[in-house]
Order: sequence, then structure tokens, then C-alpha cells
Amino acid sequence: MEGELEILLGELHIKMKGLIGFARLCPGDQYEVVVRLGRQRWRIRGRIESDDSQSWDEEEMVFLPHIQHNFDIKVMEAKGLGWLLVGMVTCASVDFFVAKPQLMQVDITELGTIKLQLEVTWNPFDSSEKMKLQLQSVSKQSVSSRKSSVYSWTAPNTPSFSEKYFLSMVRELQDQEGSLPSLVSKSRRSRGGVSLLSYLSDPSHTSVLPGPFNPSYPTNPGTSLGGSQTQLSFGEDEEVMKRMDEEGSSEGPAHSAAAAPSPLAAALTPGRSGVSGAQRRAQALRLGVVIIELEKTLQSGSCREKELKALEHQVLHLVTILKNDLSLLKTTSSEETLAVEEVLGSFDFLSHDLTADDDASGSLRLKDSGISSFQQSTLRSLGLLSKDSQSASEEELVIAPLTSGNWGLDQALETHLDICCILLQAIPTTDFSPSRRELLEEISIQTQVLNRVSCLLLEKSDSISAQDILPKAQRSRDMLLFWQECGNSSSSPFFCHVDDFSRILKRRYTHKVKAKQPGQSDKVFSRLLLQLQAPCRLVPCSRSICSPERVSVFQLSAYLKRWSFQDLGEHISCLSREEYILSALNGPKRKRALNKLRRRAISELLPLGFTLQTLGALLIDSNHRVCKAASSCVCRAAGCKSFRNKAVVFYTESLRSPDVLTQLGSCLALKCLRATESVDHISDLWRSEDEDLRSAARETVLSFGKKGHEAFQRMDQLFTEMQEEAYKNQETEITIL
Repeated sequence: MEGELEILLGELHIKMKGLIGFARLCPGDQYEVVVRLGRQRWRIRGRIESDDSQSWDEEEMVFLPHIQHNFDIKVMEAKGLGWLLVGMVTCASVDFFVAKPQLMQVDITELGTIKLQLEVTWNPFDSSEKMKLQLQSVSKQSVSSRKSSVYSWTAPNTPSFSEKYFLSMVRELQDQEGSLPSLVSKSRRSRGGVSLLSYLSDPSHTSVLPGPFNPSYPTNPGTSLGGSQTQLSFGEDEEVMKRMDEEGSSEGPAHSAAAAPSPLAAALTPGRSGVSGAQRRAQALRLGVVIIELEKTLQSGSCREKELKALEHQVLHLVTILKNDLSLLKTTSSEETLAVEEVLGSFDFLSHDLTADDDASGSLRLKDSGISSFQQSTLRSLGLLSKDSQSASEEELVIAPLTSGNWGLDQALETHLDICCILLQAIPTTDFSPSRRELLEEISIQTQVLNRVSCLLLEKSDSISAQDILPKAQRSRDMLLFWQECGNSSSSPFFCHVDDFSRILKRRYTHKVKAKQPGQSDKVFSRLLLQLQAPCRLVPCSRSICSPERVSVFQLSAYLKRWSFQDLGEHISCLSREEYILSALNGPKRKRALNKLRRRAISELLPLGFTLQTLGALLIDSNHRVCKAASSCVCRAAGCKSFRNKAVVFYTESLRSPDVLTQLGSCLALKCLRATESVDHISDLWRSEDEDLRSAARETVLSFGKKGHEAFQRMDQLFTEMQEEAYKNQETEITIL
């Protein structure tokens, strides 16, 4: 009876997904993993590559279940001429029997510093003969792909004679026995994509254009990890196939099983909404470029602060997921699409200048990416290389295109990785502690965004909505409905176009503005969009983000957290009040508006950078009474801690502005705020050639008491040295003459 029950349990298909150890895994390390179930044993060896990817000699194994035995997993590391045991663990076999494919993480060490990731699929009542044939095809694919010559003009992954013979044999078997399970189409290298062999071996891929049903090649699609089934499409929307109801009726017309997809479920299907293959390839390459830039920026810094260490750890975690193809958002159709792009990308050599040198210095190698290689002409057409750029070395141009398997999430991820780069580049440019804290807080918010993205990549979900993405505190009904409409406009829950965002924002939140002036609503929403896309709210950055044409759901969430709001409507009301005050400060009755800004009104200000800039400009207004009213207003605002902290950061950073009037207004504002922490930066204005600015800096420093007098002495000494230097230069000129 026990033997009969074991037969009915079917098979367990275990796929190697790699080791996770973060800093524990180093390039060049070699590991051996042994998985044992009774007398069955699977021994594989792998290596950590220089780009943190992992290569294993085998990827999949089929185990026959045993009732009385559990899985024993042992991991060893190569040390010198021997092998050192890393850890050994026993897993209960009952945990492997789950209806849907599952991604298991096994702690190899006691502290969990090294984890083994396995993808387990239970196929009850399945025969092993077809699986053995497919595993042989996988091994043939890996062997044949290594035989291609780099000096041959033959397109990469072009099937050889033996491969073509194997394909014909596979199709003959399919004609006789029906379709094979879709393991071959799912097999891929360690980082995304499938081979040409596995792609062509699936009969559902033999016809690119939709045609009549062919009974020789069944069209039952395989079930992906995300639970959605899709067919390959080139530039046009495909309908999602019904799974449970239609699997038994595969002999009927394929189009009768189609059903209209929901917007959110369809959003998880890459390649929708007319997204071309070139766009997907360019997006994957841009994501790889920005990750490399972020890694270099992190490595160039010391990363002493805890916020920077947390960001570095999170980026390493995210890169591990992307490079080792651990994302569960990748569907079978996305792999098929990448396979098509691999075939198309194989002909990039046609754009190569045959009159140029025959070396490979003008190409960009994409390591183990499954998306082929980009020539320099292709990179220039994508806007990633300038036309006058010289051919770089091969090491400088090794960029791996990365993808999460979801078009919308890739775009959102590119935006936030770019924001991290901008913030990291801004930190070394300032030595003002409050400004540095402001930047570190922004980095901490972006770290949380990357952490949420990593969690989404490792979660299995049939559909993702704003409720799954936004923090619990921000999941108000209005907020969820607002972003659901934004996601419907772009067929993605992760981002929407900026025009659609503005249009939906106006329609849903115009009543929150309570406009008192014509055009106030447009100003409020324009101001909100500008602030939402800014990398930092107070510290100026060297450049804007790379994608101003779109808004991600993570940007909206980070923006609300930045200003300590949970509800978007409440924030818009506050923003509208400040916009009304700002328009009054710029109007002819600005003196009256300044006098009305008392403690309560000041505490209700955010304040925006535009408001602080306007107050600084009023301190040097041509009307003396306005200047006096502005000075009194800023002095009153110094009693509001929240306002003062933001104002000190803004005005101190504005001292570096090339505009003398902006420097002058900021200097006077810091005097009114009694910002003694900015005394050293104000002292730097003593080097200015403008006499009014030097005079304002001297008065401001002297108003800071003892600390100001010490700074004034340094300023006076500096001025004396400058005069002596100028006198020496003048004497030198006279002597030469």
C-alpha cells in the first residue's frame, strides 16, 4: 500500500534558483550543493561570477517522493584543494507538496547568513518519461550554446544540425503523443531569457502571426508562477486564456477560450499596450545602466551613516534578485518575449561598419542575459551613447540588461534608482549637517521603496493593485480609487503618464482646493507635480530625474511620507492655502499679507521652497516698509521649530547660488532666524566681490553673539590676507615692468 501511494504522489520537479548570502558570497567562490531523498541524490556545482550572477552545471532535477524519507540538503564551499562544509539541513518532504509552484528558501547556516533558493513544482499522476526527454534537451542546449565561435558571423544560438534533428524528433513525438509539458519553454539561464532551442521546440511558437488552429500542435499554454497564462504577441493585445475551464477542451478552436482580461491582471503581462520589443530591450538596458551607476556611487563613498549602509544592503539584495532571475513576476510569456528578442538581437551585427576594425571593441557584451548584444550604433539609437563618443574598452561596456519581468515595475524601478543616484551625488557637495540629514532622510525613504519592490518581486500574486503596494496608513478609499484610475490609464499599477496623472488629479481633488482666485487650482496641481518629482524637497540637486514624463505609485507614497501626510486630499488643501498666501505675497498688498502671517498661519505652512524664496526676496524689496514687515515675519517664524528647521536648510543651501540677490536675501533671512549653525557658511560670503553682500554677511555674523564674533575675527583675518595678497601681486607687476 505504501508503494502504491508513493506512485500516486507523482513527481517533484526541483529547480535551482541560487544561493543568497549578500556579502557572504564573493565573485570566484565555488559551491557544491547535494540534495538527497532516500537513495536519490542530486549533486550540482556552481560558481559566483564577477557580476554577482551564479552559474550552475544543472538547473533542474526530478525526484520521486518517498513517504518515509525527508530531503537532506548539504552545501559545501571550495577551499584550496578540498571542500569545506558550509551547512547541512533536513527539510520535511511534506512541505514540498503544494498545489502551485512555490519558491522555498532554506537556511543553510544557523544564523541564516546563507540561504538556498529552490523552486518546487509538484506534478501528481505525472509520468517521468517525457520529463527525462525534456531534461536531455536542456542539457543539449547548454552544451551546444558553448560551442559557438566568437569569430563566426553566424548569429548566436543558431541551431546546429544536431539541434535541428532534435527539434524534428521532438515535433514527431508531439504529433504522436500530444504536447509535452512546458518545462523546456520555462528553462532559462541564470539571469532571464530562454534559448533559441527551447523557444523553437515549443510548437506554439512556430507561427508568429495568428492563424487557424493546427491540431498537430496543441496550443495549451503553460501555467506561469504568477498564475496568469498568456500567448506571444507582437505589438498587439492578446487575450488572457481561461485556465481551469478550458484546459480540458484543447481540441476546440483556440480563440473560443479567450476572455477579456482585467486591467490589473493585464498589467502584469509584459509587452501589452503596444510595447515593442525594442522598447523592452532599451528599458532592460537602461535599468542595468542605472544600477551600475548606483553601485559605483555607493562604492566611491565611505557609507558611514546607517542610512547609506541600509541603502547599500537593499541595493545588493535587489541586484541579487534581478541578476539571478528570482522575480516571481516573470511569466512564461515574458520569457518567450525575451527569446524572440534574443533571436532578433542576434542580427545586430548587420549594423556593424564592415570597413571598421574587425575587433570586438565596438560592441557591448551582455553577460548571460538572454537578450543578445548591443552594438554601439544600437546604443546611440537608444540615446545611451553620444554620437561623438569613442569606442570604450570591453570592460567599460559590459552592461547586463536587467528586468523584473514586469514592464511597469521596470520603469518605476528605474526612476527610484535614479533618484538614489541623485541623492548620493548631492551628499558630498554639502558640509552642512542639517542639509546632510535632510538628504539622508530622503535616502531612507527611497530605501523603503526598494525594499517594497524586492518584496513584490518575491511574492506570488495573480494581480497587484495599489492596496498591495501602498503602506497600510495610506490605503484610504479615495487614495485607492485615485491610483486605480491612474493605473487603468497606463495598464499598470506601478506608474502612469504625467498628463493622465494631472487630469485624474484635477477631476478627483478639485473640490479640495477651494479656490479663491482664478487659476488657483492649476497652480496648486502644477506645484504638487513639481514637488512630487523633485528628488529632495529642500536641498537643490545637480539634475532632475531621468523620467519626468511619468509618475510612479512609489513616488506618490514617498511624497506623502516626506511631508508627513497620510491623505492626499488633506495635503492638497494645505497646499492650496499656502499657494493662496504665496500669491498674496507676490501681489501689491504684500505688506498686509506679511503682517497677517502670525504664529498659527506660519505653523500651517509646509513650507515650500517657493514660499521661502519669496520671503527671502521680500527682505531686499525696493519698498523699505515691505522689507521691515518681511523681517518681522521671519523673526516670528523662528519660533516655529518645524518652519525654522526647513528654512535654515533652504537658506543655507541658497548661499551657494550664483545669483547675488538670492545670496543677499538668504543671508538676511538667516539673520532673522538666528541661525548660528550657519555661521561658517555665511563667513564664506566674505570672499564675494559684491560690497553689499559682504556688509550683510558681516552684520549677520556679528548678530550671533560670541560665536559670531569668533567668526568675524576669522573673516577679518581673511580680508587682511586678501588685501596683502593683492598688494603683493601689484608689487610683482610693477617689478616686472
